[in-house]
Amino acid sequence: FIRGVIVIKTKRVAFRLSDDDYTDLKTKAEMAGLTVSAFCQQLVKGVKIKYPVLSTEDSREVVSHLGKIGGNINQIAHWLNKGNNPLGMQEDLKLLREYVGYLWDFVTEKRR
Repeated sequence: FIRGVIVIKTKRVAFRLSDDDYTDLKTKAEMAGLTVSAFCQQLVKGVKIKYPVLSTEDSREVVSHLGKIGGNINQIAHWLNKGNNPLGMQEDLKLLREYVGYLWDFVTEKRR
C-alpha cells in the first residue's frame, strides 16, 4: 500500500464457519469497531487489532464525570483567584477526590 494510491480489490474469498465461530468473529470485529470483512483483512495483513478499553457507553459516562471534575476545578480556581483562603474549599476538594476515585475505579475495573 502506497499513500495516495488506490488499490483495486478484485479477489473475493468465501469460507464457511459454524454458528459459534461466526458469532465469535462478529463479536471481535464489533469490539474492534470493524466490519467482519475489514477485521478479516486486518488479520490477513498481520495488523495487531486494537480493542478499545471502554465501550461507547462507558466512554460517555467517563466524559460526563470528567466534565463534573472540570467544573469543580473551575470553581476552585475562581475561589482562589478572588483571594480567598484555600482552606474554605475543603468540601469541593473532597468532592473532587471522590470523582477522581470513582473514575479511577471505573476505568481500572473495565480494563480487566
